[in-house]
Amino acid sequence: MLQFLQRKADMFYRRIPQNLNFYRTWKYGLCTGTSILAKPSEAHSSKSRYVPLAVSQRIRQDVFVNMNFRNRIATARKTWSSMSPASASILEGMKSGLSSSVGGKVTLSSSTVEELVSFVADVANLPESEFEYKLRNDLETECIRRIQDFDQKAMLYVADVFFVMNMASNRYLKAVFQEFERRWNTLSITKEDILQLLFFLSILRTSSIFLMHKVEEFISEHASQFSINEVGLICHTFFVTNTAFRNFKTLENVSSLVLNNVDKETFRVGLLVSIMKTMRHAQFPSVRFYKDLGTVLCQKRKLQDATLSDLATLSFTYSSLKMVHRDLSDYVNALTKSKISGKKLNFVRMKDLSRLLWSSMMLCVDIPRDMLEKSLYIMRLDSQLPFRYPEAFVEGLVALAVNRIYPADLLDVVFSPKYLAFKSGRLLEQHFQLLLLGSVVQIECENYKGNQLSQSYLASCPSELFGNLGYELRTRQGLLSLIQTLHHILGDSSFLRCHFILSHSRITDVELRLDSSNHPVMFNSTCDGPDAQRMLQSGFLKDSSSNLALSLKETSISHELLKENREISRTDLGNIYLKANRPGLQRRISIKVMGWNQYALNEPLLLGLHQMELRLLARLGYDVFAVNPVLAQQLDSSSLEGKEEIVRSILEKCDVRLQ
Repeated sequence: MLQFLQRKADMFYRRIPQNLNFYRTWKYGLCTGTSILAKPSEAHSSKSRYVPLAVSQRIRQDVFVNMNFRNRIATARKTWSSMSPASASILEGMKSGLSSSVGGKVTLSSSTVEELVSFVADVANLPESEFEYKLRNDLETECIRRIQDFDQKAMLYVADVFFVMNMASNRYLKAVFQEFERRWNTLSITKEDILQLLFFLSILRTSSIFLMHKVEEFISEHASQFSINEVGLICHTFFVTNTAFRNFKTLENVSSLVLNNVDKETFRVGLLVSIMKTMRHAQFPSVRFYKDLGTVLCQKRKLQDATLSDLATLSFTYSSLKMVHRDLSDYVNALTKSKISGKKLNFVRMKDLSRLLWSSMMLCVDIPRDMLEKSLYIMRLDSQLPFRYPEAFVEGLVALAVNRIYPADLLDVVFSPKYLAFKSGRLLEQHFQLLLLGSVVQIECENYKGNQLSQSYLASCPSELFGNLGYELRTRQGLLSLIQTLHHILGDSSFLRCHFILSHSRITDVELRLDSSNHPVMFNSTCDGPDAQRMLQSGFLKDSSSNLALSLKETSISHELLKENREISRTDLGNIYLKANRPGLQRRISIKVMGWNQYALNEPLLLGLHQMELRLLARLGYDVFAVNPVLAQQLDSSSLEGKEEIVRSILEKCDVRLQ
C-alpha cells in the first residue's frame, strides 16, 4: 500500500513544475498518513465555501517558490531535525498539562514571542501521532491569545506552518485578518505581505470589504511589481471571496500583463482560468483584450492541455460578457469534442458541458451534434444531477431546446412539484431559466404529456421575474416614441396592445392585428392585457401589477413555423423580420424594440436567447419585427415627421395597409 501511495506521489510530481521542498512536503504527508487531500473536518463546513486543498497547494507552490519568501514560509518537513531546548520544554509542558513555568522550564504560556514562533516551526517537523489534535488546538488558541504581540511577518509565517501541518486553523486565520484590519494604517505593507494574506483569504473564502479594498489599492499602486503567477493568486482570491475589482485601472493592468505573457511557453491555462473568472465577475468590457487573447490562444494552440472545466470557464466568460470570437468558440468546441470522444462519460462533469452548451447557444455558435447527444447522455446518468447542479442543469436543457432537442424525461423532472419546491428561494435568474423552458415546452412540444410549470409555482414567482410595462416605457429607448407615433398614424389607440406575449419575456410586445385585407383592426375590451388607450390615459408611466403576468392561452394553435424571410444578421445591425403565415386566420404582428443589452458587445449579433424569443413568437403565429437599437435611437431623436417616416417603413415591411 505504501508503494502504491508513493507511486501516486511520483505521478503527481511529474505533472507539476519541480519544487523539491513542496514535493517532499506533499509526499511525506501522504506517505505518513497525513490526509493532505482530505477535506478538513472543521474547516469549510459549507460545500459552496470549500476550496480543494490540492488547488491551494498548487497556488502556494507557484507563487511562494520565489526567494523573497525564503524566511516567510515553512520549508519541507525535516523529520531528522531536533528541537531547540526551549521548544522541547514547551512540548513537554503541553503533554504534561503544565500551564506555568516549573523549575525554570519554558512552557507555552511563559514563552516569549520568539520562542513561541520557533516552537510552531519545530512542531511542523513532528509526525501527526506525536502532536495530536488537542495539542494542536491548544497551540492555535495560544497563538490567537498573543497575536497582538506578533508582527505581520510572524502572523503570516505561523499561518503558513499551520497550513503545512494540515491544521484546520480557521480561528487563527480570522484573528490574523482582524489584526491586519486593526493595524493596517500603522503597518509598512510589502508585496509579500499582500500575497500571503491573499493566499489565506482564498483558503477561508471570507473577508471584510475594508481589507479587500485596501488590498486592491495596494495592487493598483504597485501593479508593475507583480508577476503573472502572482496575479493569478490575486484574481483567484478576489473570485472565491466574491469580491469584484472596483478600479478599472487595476483590470487594465491585469489584462496587459496577461497579453504580455500568454504566448510564453511557461504560461499555464490554470492562471488564465482564475483571471477570466475575475474579469467576468468585474464585468470588464475591453473588446480589444478579448479579441487579442482569443487570437493568441487559437494561433498558439494554448488550450491543448486545458481541462473541460478550463474550457467551460473560458467560454462562459466570453458569453457572459457578450464577446464574440468565432475562431476561439470553434477551437473550444473542437477540443471539447475530442476530449469527450472515447472517454468514460461517467467522469465528465455535467456542469462543464452545460456551461459549454450555454455559451455556444448565447453566441449562436454551431454545436457539434455528437456533443449535444453526449451532453444529453451525461445529464441522464445520475438522478441527483438536477439537485446537485440546479443552475447548470436547467441551462443545459435550455441550450438543448434552442437546438430543438426536448428530452421529455428530463423536462418532467425539472417541472415536477418536488423540483419546483427545491428551486424556491433560489436566485431570480434560475427561475427565469425555468420560465423560459416552460414557454418552449408549451409552444414547441405539442405532444409533451409530462409535468409543466404549475399555476401555484407561477404565482409564487417574484414579480421582478416578469416584464414590467411601466418600467419598460420609462427606460427602453424608442418604445414610447414608437407607441405614440403608431397611435398618431392609425388614428386610435385601440388598434394597439402593449403587453408581454411570452411569460418569460421582459421586452414589451407592441401588438397589431390585421384583417384579411391586412388592414389594422381594433382590439375589443375583453382582450387580455392593456390597450394603448388606457396607457395613454395613464401617461404611459403607471406601474400596474396587472401588467406583469402574461397568458399563453393561445399556444394550443397548431402550425409549422415557415421559413424565415430573413436570417438574423451577423454582418450588420439590421432590423429583424420573421414571418409566420397563418392562412385563413387573423394576422398578428409583434413589434419589439431591442436594446444594446440584447446584442453582442463587439459584433452586430442578437444573442441566442433573444433569437429564441423571436422564434417562439413566430411559432405562435406572430409576424415579428425587431427594431434595432440604432433605429430606436433615431425614433427618439427625430422630428415628428421623421418618426412617422420610420414607423411607416416598419408597417410597410410588415405589409400593413393603412386606410
